[in-house]
Amino acid sequence: MVRCCAAAVFFCAILSASPALSDSFAELTDDLDRLRQEAGVAGALVMIVDKDRIRHAAGLGITRWDQPEPLQPDAWVRIGSITKAFVGMSFVRLEAEGKLSLTAPLISLDADRWVQNAWAEQHPVTLAQLLEHSAGLTDLVREEWDHKTPLPLIDALNVAPESRRLKWPPGVHSSYSNSGAGVAAAAMEKHLKQDFERYLTEQVLRPLGMAKATFSADAKPQLIGGYDRDGRTPIRYWHMLYRPFGGLNLPFTELSRWLRLMLGEGILDGERHYTVDQIQRMENPGTTAAARSGLAFGYGLGNYHQAHRGFVFHGHGGDADGYLTHCAYNRDSGLGFCVLINAFQGSTLRAMRRRVMDFVVDGLTPSYQPGVPQPMAHLESLTGRYSQATQRFPSSTAPSSLEVTMRDGRLMLVRSGGEQHLVPVSPWHFRRRFEPVATTAFISVGGAMLLQGPFGNFERTQEVQPQQ
Repeated sequence: MVRCCAAAVFFCAILSASPALSDSFAELTDDLDRLRQEAGVAGALVMIVDKDRIRHAAGLGITRWDQPEPLQPDAWVRIGSITKAFVGMSFVRLEAEGKLSLTAPLISLDADRWVQNAWAEQHPVTLAQLLEHSAGLTDLVREEWDHKTPLPLIDALNVAPESRRLKWPPGVHSSYSNSGAGVAAAAMEKHLKQDFERYLTEQVLRPLGMAKATFSADAKPQLIGGYDRDGRTPIRYWHMLYRPFGGLNLPFTELSRWLRLMLGEGILDGERHYTVDQIQRMENPGTTAAARSGLAFGYGLGNYHQAHRGFVFHGHGGDADGYLTHCAYNRDSGLGFCVLINAFQGSTLRAMRRRVMDFVVDGLTPSYQPGVPQPMAHLESLTGRYSQATQRFPSSTAPSSLEVTMRDGRLMLVRSGGEQHLVPVSPWHFRRRFEPVATTAFISVGGAMLLQGPFGNFERTQEVQPQQ
């Protein structure tokens, strides 16, 4: 069935849908198109899938302002950091092939010189830490972001080596750094004497049926326009210094292959590509202090958790050249989605993403992990003032802080934006009231009390008197 959902929607495909479901897809598409037009965005793309097929795909608006054409669901786009999902899959496959280990320290791969690790003797950096952003790295510096000349990975690592001086011991905190994917891929290339991008293409993308996805800039003429925050100023093609962190170009609908694979727990179109254990390893963190304490929520191998309306989503977001994209899936509903806009407007994408996530879980009843009563003395032992322990970008900005306190017998997280009840689901793991599972951990490391969760990484700097 093919249906045009609104005057501003030039193409909308609904596959194998009942009339009632088609109507709900049409309503979703109309809502997204309204958000697009209100923000002055040229084009948007949306896709809903289950493990068997694309349920709905729509192109909204136009490809570009200067040469406007109806935007089709299979338009060529750049997916930015969603590329990291495929990088994670590459390393899982390499490990299964016995070619390397995710727990291998860089020194065993003759790649330790690419990071400066003051804690190397006791805490060497591993491949898994690089992929989970727990290696102790801050993000790229301006020289790396703005580098305009494509380089082989090993040469790219010579551009700004000081940017990879570890700021905290590896294997403690997860702090997003695009350097990690570049270093990990270069280590693989050096160890195996094999081009990483070629390996990913031949051993991951093509077997999944992603026939056109490419790191090559040859795809540039096919890409739709990408625009800055105003929705009008074009952004040029970005030759990323480390393409494994975000350099994939592809037809938008090819992303359905990844979502369907993950919803099928490693099975796609009846063929098993990854084991259930491998899928779970991609989805769940394993290298931070919180992960070692048993907390499953966080950033895995190019895949992270997100809580929405009492449900857990897995996926990744990305930006590149004026595109913003988010792809995620939810096992309770059996549905996944991708939504993309071709303007660098974070608030617009967030509004669209929330609308699609609402659609995915509509009609389902959330299940919240029950609270487990804890002794008052134990909860009070966690109170205090906590200061931010990591910063994504090197900055002179003072670290933020928060306070954990007791109020009316409950543990409260107090920040500038207000306060939230921390519901204990175990002695050291907590969820906020709107979260279905534990997302936050208190961990004692080397005599320091750490607090890790979706809001960041903090270390207690001062104990405070509990409020009664």
